[in-house]
Amino acid sequence: MSKNTNHFINYSLLSYVSIAIIIASLLSFSGCLNKNDKTILNNTNEENITQEKEIKITSVVNIESLKPTGNLHINVGETYTYIIYDNPIMNARTLLSNSSNDVWCEPIRVDIFLHIEKIEQINGSNYYVLQSERREIYPVCYHNVNGKIIKVDVGKALYPNEKDDPFIYGGCVIGINKNNLSAHNVPLGKNFGLCYETQIYKPWMLYLNESVGFVEKNYIKMGNNEVEEIIETTIIGEGKINNFVCFKVQRIYTLVSPIDTQKHIQAKDIIYVDKYRRIAVKYEHYVFAHGGYIPWEKFELKDAKILK
Repeated sequence: MSKNTNHFINYSLLSYVSIAIIIASLLSFSGCLNKNDKTILNNTNEENITQEKEIKITSVVNIESLKPTGNLHINVGETYTYIIYDNPIMNARTLLSNSSNDVWCEPIRVDIFLHIEKIEQINGSNYYVLQSERREIYPVCYHNVNGKIIKVDVGKALYPNEKDDPFIYGGCVIGINKNNLSAHNVPLGKNFGLCYETQIYKPWMLYLNESVGFVEKNYIKMGNNEVEEIIETTIIGEGKINNFVCFKVQRIYTLVSPIDTQKHIQAKDIIYVDKYRRIAVKYEHYVFAHGGYIPWEKFELKDAKILK
């Protein structure tokens, strides 16, 4: 993850190709949304352990051939609280001097409050305007300097004439096209933090089907070559969490280049999508390295204040 980088790109996998470091598996957390309740909180009682139903995919088609199976259900005035888990180690290595590669960090855990502020007309279309509250974090990292382990609050100024440079989460404004839900989310205003809320709703969530998977293709220009990115989406189960049912969705990302037509796996997402509202309530991102998937980042719905 790049520090203070806007996540309005489609999580293009080229940014993950160079990742070769692993972090301890992130804490497991669950939460889904019930359309009939105003506020849902996560619960750790044994009765609320996730139960999943196996689903068999009978065919995989291009997304263009499908019709929506649901609609986006959000309302102005609602607030969603997401817990974000992130791995700051890649940035810490570049920020800590004399650290070589001997650096490790405590995972970041931060709550982000996402408000559905209003509906605004932009270029003739009505947009839901989503605003997240800004959080500044100073990751705790450790590095080995000449055999001595040093603890550092990354981003804190070391000298009187320096300024703090925290990791920024949230503080973003995005628009979802209410008139055309197939359009991608757009940034509105200045967005300096890591905008995880861009992953909360994506047009593909409208096309989920328990028996049909689908494929999307993107084309990325790299010098004189054009690399094809293939995203294969399938429902691999249903997660029943706190008595609320979500689709459990798997998205596999692969790259194909003109000089090498073999598919190369780059990453995988596991996303729990609320079956009624069609928003993500749990998102896990894994990078593919050394023949396996490495957990890298995730967010999940902690609390939701819903308007009936």
